[in-house]
Amino acid sequence: MASTIKPVLPTSYKAAVIEAPGAPLKVIDVALKKPGPGQVLVKVLACGVCHSDAGLQQGHFGPHLFPRVPGHEIVGDVVEIGEGVSRVANGDRVGGTWHGGHDHTCRQCHMGLFQICDNAVSNGISQDGGYAEFVLLRSEAVVRVPKDLDPAQVGPLLCAGVTVFNSIRKMKIEQGNLVAIQGIGGLGHLAIQYANKMGYKVAALSSGSEKRDLALKLGAHEFIDSSQVDPIKALKELGGAALIIATAPNPKSIAPLTGALGAAGKLCVLAPVGQLEINSFDLISKAASVHGWPSGHALDCEDAIDFARTHGVTCLVERFSLDNAQEAMDTMIQNKNYSPARVPETLVMSRFHFLLPDLLRFQNSIPAAVGLLGSPTIWHMPIQPAVDTCDELKEVASRELEPQAGIMTARATHEKARSIRHCCQLAGPRRMSVERKYDGEYCQIHIDLNKSGAAIKIFSKSGRDSTRGLRKEALRNEEDGYGSGQEAANEISKVLFKSLHESAFGGNW
Repeated sequence: MASTIKPVLPTSYKAAVIEAPGAPLKVIDVALKKPGPGQVLVKVLACGVCHSDAGLQQGHFGPHLFPRVPGHEIVGDVVEIGEGVSRVANGDRVGGTWHGGHDHTCRQCHMGLFQICDNAVSNGISQDGGYAEFVLLRSEAVVRVPKDLDPAQVGPLLCAGVTVFNSIRKMKIEQGNLVAIQGIGGLGHLAIQYANKMGYKVAALSSGSEKRDLALKLGAHEFIDSSQVDPIKALKELGGAALIIATAPNPKSIAPLTGALGAAGKLCVLAPVGQLEINSFDLISKAASVHGWPSGHALDCEDAIDFARTHGVTCLVERFSLDNAQEAMDTMIQNKNYSPARVPETLVMSRFHFLLPDLLRFQNSIPAAVGLLGSPTIWHMPIQPAVDTCDELKEVASRELEPQAGIMTARATHEKARSIRHCCQLAGPRRMSVERKYDGEYCQIHIDLNKSGAAIKIFSKSGRDSTRGLRKEALRNEEDGYGSGQEAANEISKVLFKSLHESAFGGNW
């Protein structure tokens, strides 16, 4: 029963905010606002991390949304209600989903498809979400949540859970038929459980044998390793799928799946992959079809939660504190991306200090660049300042620091790595940028960042090592009095410095 005692509320609360596209999550204090008409104020108990949160952070939804508190897998308790709210009361446990509100008037709303309303709002996208201690939600979109369930378990059901639950039941496939789940990630691990509990024969498709045990434990009756066998042929041997749920965002894996459908089979694509090439002959010859499904509204979510509670559908979760919101985001991305990562050096270095990538463009070593961070002016600058002050602080730094003759400027570079973890391992010994190369009219200049004793090599266009000869010409020196070490590199750098140093700090020197 809802409480009639109004809790004492703070005047402010903590929230993890993305201040601009590409900016890391930053925990700040936010003034607490009272709920307006039709709104409820919720004390957040848990909020899931979704891949679309990373898309928001990367600016995929547009630059106009910032600053923004992300999060649309919200579970918490109502602490105050606004005027006209009757669906929930103080003390009720509720959830907030991707569908954050609708207008009640458009054609889709009249059809009951509130989640695709013409004027729908999205929690954590068009209005602030649940990466916070408190959040304001629109009452027509809040989900009623049983209090005996773990809030951290409920969060993913409000996004991945309702999406797969709704898509399976809306396809209207008779029990006992074969349902194939492509991908065993956030969506897929729940789709396997829901399909099993709904009474279907379940086949799980994934690349690699490492997920076999997990798939079978979740309820798959068959596991098909697409790296070892042709998944289309394997599903055909099982009689063809009445339904295939595609959850892994790989268009090359999804496109051929129409060939594995049985008569009147359906391919339901939940992974946002953009353009998808489909074999129309498969559709025509089998009376098959391709579908999509857009998550669900509040009542759909309540159905998904109730089904999960009754039949024991559980989520695989890892817990983080609000202060570690960026770590949670990074972990989600790393766990979701099994392909090689290509991480810019500047991104890694900027996490150490916002100026470090700029300093490394004219200082040829990390120790030298870090040494500049200790200068009086820079030392007192914040390590991660607000985005709107970065340019001003860089200008201050550019006036304070003087370029040094003999120090090579260079463009930031990056090297292909096997994974994000591998990139982090490379960053320590500064192996992410192994060599920088400059093309001249008659030669190429190579700077080897791993060899302090012979930092510069000059090659002719034919590939011949011309360091010795070109050094003389560049320095207009009759006598080659310089060795092959740092002294020679510094002297050549004086000649090259004029044309290269403007890259430092965006040319503000």
